[in-house]
Amino acid sequence: MNNTEGLKKIVNYWIGKATESLKSAEDELKAGRLSFSVNRIYYYSCFYIVSAWLLQNRFKFKKHSGVRSAFHMHIVKPDLINRKYGEFYDELFEARQEEIILNL
Repeated sequence: MNNTEGLKKIVNYWIGKATESLKSAEDELKAGRLSFSVNRIYYYSCFYIVSAWLLQNRFKFKKHSGVRSAFHMHIVKPDLINRKYGEFYDELFEARQEEIILNL
């Protein structure tokens, strides 16, 4: 397997995980567990799909803040997606941070 094939396999893996996590978020929401649903939507679904896009474009980050910054710099700012999705990502990121602080 060459580097391109390997990268494609990894990106597809993260896309699959994002899709699976979105389904899990829907299940959590239906069960009335809002905080778990938000966590699944942000951390797993949004974070994974943004990370997959960044990886596909040869960007790598170890921290959520780096992924968030790169998302805005390389996807939102050049208008590759509507800015409302950048705002949504930020809202989910902040909600997750608040949840982490509340559980300390």
